[in-house]
Amino acid sequence: GTNWQVTNHTPVSGHNYFMYKGSTANRRYYAGVSGANDTLLSSTRSPAANTLWALPMPVPRITKFDIISFNITTASTSGNSRAGIYYDNGNCYPGTLIFDTGSIETSSASGVRNTTITSNLQVFPPGLYWLVYEQDTSTGQIRCLPASGGTLTPLGIGSSMGLSTGYGWSVAHTFGTLPDPFTGSGTELNASPSVSAPIPAIALRPI
Repeated sequence: GTNWQVTNHTPVSGHNYFMYKGSTANRRYYAGVSGANDTLLSSTRSPAANTLWALPMPVPRITKFDIISFNITTASTSGNSRAGIYYDNGNCYPGTLIFDTGSIETSSASGVRNTTITSNLQVFPPGLYWLVYEQDTSTGQIRCLPASGGTLTPLGIGSSMGLSTGYGWSVAHTFGTLPDPFTGSGTELNASPSVSAPIPAIALRPI
């Protein structure tokens, strides 16, 4: 009773350590932000087609998520979207695929698209995850990350000590089944998002 072996530490994190859970609460927590009081924006341009966007989602303690969501604000003339979840590869880059929503039609109407995560994949151990999004059209618009304040920056700042910090990745990917593992040599996202250069907001619901 005197010798202890530590097998796990709960990460120290101020990022969404406490979440308002439950299907009745029906809340969403989106990737790429620090949990500050930031309001999502509605894009005025479409995210680039055939581009896979990846945003960090730290999970500081065991949490169950049952739904992944995004919000189409302007339906595309003819198009589809897709979202998914990846484990981190251990060096702040998406690695192994956890879940792929499959193709989601986005041309009939605007609004929130919810996809239920496969039941045996809903419990997330503590760690860093990546939520991803892509679409196959250049006409659809989406709810996007705020232009300033509260952005998570797990990629740090470059050696030049410039003004821009890294908060995610993008990589060219022809719309379809998500790659497993995530495609290498992604482009670092370090420019401030805006309604004219939108970074998609992808969210999970804790229950």
